[in-house]
Amino acid sequence: MSNETVKGKFKIRLYPAIAKDAFKLSKLVPDKNNVRRALFAEEVLPATPHYNTSIVEDKFMYDHLSALHGTVLACPSFAEAIMLMKAWLAQRNRLAHSHRATG
Repeated sequence: MSNETVKGKFKIRLYPAIAKDAFKLSKLVPDKNNVRRALFAEEVLPATPHYNTSIVEDKFMYDHLSALHGTVLACPSFAEAIMLMKAWLAQRNRLAHSHRATG
């Protein structure tokens, strides 16, 4: 098979994730700052809730996908309902985070 016949048939996406114990959850609350400008910065930096949430999402990506997979196995129409919801949201430009595994 040449590359031209295979091209466009499938995509391989790699989603890097971190181990659950990589960060303590107590450090990832919305009012904490986890982005440092210098190792020993004396200044008080603003909270980084978006960054912290992204780390928490990465920590629990496997659990989330496992739960979704179990739900789809128990109720196959759930997958169709999600696809319908995503199509509805995309038509209204409301589908955020389309670059993520759940997007």
